[in-house]
Amino acid sequence: MKLLGPGETQADRLASYRATHRPSEAGGWTYHTAGAAPETLLLLPGGLRDAETLFCLITAFSGEYRVIAPTYPAAGTLAEVVSGVQTVLDAEGVPVVHAAWGTSLGGFLLQALLRAVPGRIRNAVLANTTTPQGWGRDLPARMARLERMRAMPEPELLALIRRQAATASAAGPFWTGYLGEIAERDTKAHQIAMAELALDFCRQSYTPGDLDGWAGRLMLIESADDLGMDAEARRLLRAMYPEAALHRFRDGGHTPLAARPDEYVLVMAAFLRSCRA
Repeated sequence: MKLLGPGETQADRLASYRATHRPSEAGGWTYHTAGAAPETLLLLPGGLRDAETLFCLITAFSGEYRVIAPTYPAAGTLAEVVSGVQTVLDAEGVPVVHAAWGTSLGGFLLQALLRAVPGRIRNAVLANTTTPQGWGRDLPARMARLERMRAMPEPELLALIRRQAATASAAGPFWTGYLGEIAERDTKAHQIAMAELALDFCRQSYTPGDLDGWAGRLMLIESADDLGMDAEARRLLRAMYPEAALHRFRDGGHTPLAARPDEYVLVMAAFLRSCRA
């Protein structure tokens, strides 16, 4: 486990990461890998879809795990993503991951994976996310937003996404600038696919008993001040997985990993250790 060193900043960590990591490709998917340990940690990014946004987690755990993090292509259904993630794992020769982590939209995808291929995931962390019922509470508004996105010219849509990214993080100027940079790489096709993916998630009929036959450990991570996943969305997630361990950040908003990276890594490390007990 590698925390930030004395005087090291997130900008330093990102620069070092970029100097030493290059993405791989399999079946039309790109992904990042790090480490060579026997056990694998699968990391699923949120709506920004870019594996590089998880550089702090990848770096923190690459000494203890083989870390794999995909970047999502323009895939608009859960079935496509479940298949794509399996393609990446197959390409890396990983039949079963020790633990999988998914944040926000990545949490939607991880819930789909746990139901489609539970035998490939031993333990899981659902972070700052919700259930289909939680995300679908304002489904008409989400569908209307998707139609507006489809109608917008690409430059106008991407400018809107960049403005939203610039104001989304409460984690300081580095993350504000970095999220804006990530948004610069995006395309209208990818933005629409991510919105379609979230709507596909809303259509799922998950129940608390779906994972009764799964023997893994599960942890939920949430923030008390998460505006992206409000109190009801968080309550519905806890109700879906009543046996899961829970860690609540008092603050950190929708991205406590960005706001409190070292604390976040320690929380993750403690859970991963418990999964080995």
